[in-house]
Amino acid sequence: MAVGAVVLAAIAGVWHTGLLEPYYHALLHGNAPDATYYEVLRIAPTASASEIAAAYRTLSREYHPDKTKSLSPAMRDAHTQAFYRVAAAYETLSHDDRRRDYDRQLHQVSKPPSMTWQSRVYLWWWQLWYSMSFETCGYIVCGLGLVTILCEYVLAPIQQRVFRYRYPPSNSDLQQPGSSLYEARLRLQAKYDADAQRHLHHRRATRVR
Repeated sequence: MAVGAVVLAAIAGVWHTGLLEPYYHALLHGNAPDATYYEVLRIAPTASASEIAAAYRTLSREYHPDKTKSLSPAMRDAHTQAFYRVAAAYETLSHDDRRRDYDRQLHQVSKPPSMTWQSRVYLWWWQLWYSMSFETCGYIVCGLGLVTILCEYVLAPIQQRVFRYRYPPSNSDLQQPGSSLYEARLRLQAKYDADAQRHLHHRRATRVR
């Protein structure tokens, strides 16, 4: 259990450094290396010119460098790359001739396989994860790891001591050969028998006199 907590804390630390953050950000928001311009702008291939322009305005504001100053360095770089990809996508899709050429190229590429239900569940999980800030999720995982370590190495020993005094040993513990309680019982019994024999001899000697 403690090992699992340490592993979770290590993952959270790696996440907090920004090594994994940009990858999942790109995966969930259409900025993967193989994403199409439609996926980059988060629009359908049949989107109208007004929808393309609206998507460009929204995403350019979202990824603008002035909006990402509070993020980690890795996330700032990811947002900057996304900003340029959004601009490139708009530059292509906002012109009819360029869009037709681009659509023709897309049709020449083989259609990717549809997502399985496992992939959809996986994607849904990461979308739920990303709905919170990455930094907050990292702190939550670290906190869970620290709480687990605290329970394992601090609270559990205290609980064992408390219950040891509150509940006396069972008869099975006292009668099990090889246990410390069993050996202690044998020593006490031997001492009791020796004292009883000594008192008996003393009483007999007193009567003889």
